[in-house]
Amino acid sequence: MVKKIIAIASIPLLSIAILFLLLQIYAVQVDTDGISSRTSENREFISTGKGDLKVMVKNSTPEQEKELQYVLCDIHWNPIAAKNISKKGTAVFKNIPDGTYKLKRIQGNVEKRLILSAYVTDGLTTTVLDRI
Repeated sequence: MVKKIIAIASIPLLSIAILFLLLQIYAVQVDTDGISSRTSENREFISTGKGDLKVMVKNSTPEQEKELQYVLCDIHWNPIAAKNISKKGTAVFKNIPDGTYKLKRIQGNVEKRLILSAYVTDGLTTTVLDRI
């Protein structure tokens, strides 16, 4: 008998708790609706879904630079694109989709995996430093 009274009395309390949770979920949804587009210096921020990955090479000689190549790979080490370094000692992979990438260096016949994961995000340049 006592269990029935407790069960019957708890129904309104559970209903109020569920209603309260639903109101909180609705409030969070209303707050996040305005985040997708925001004004910055009177410009509309538009997500491009692409970014750049820049490799900066340090301590290399001009002879080494002639044979250096960087390969951008997906998370399974499958090659996506390859770049030779410029006279400034950089290799830039431009406008690649947001995501996680791996990077390897090829110098002559030697291949070395450099980065286990580099994240590229919207409109930003991710810079990787490689010391030879």
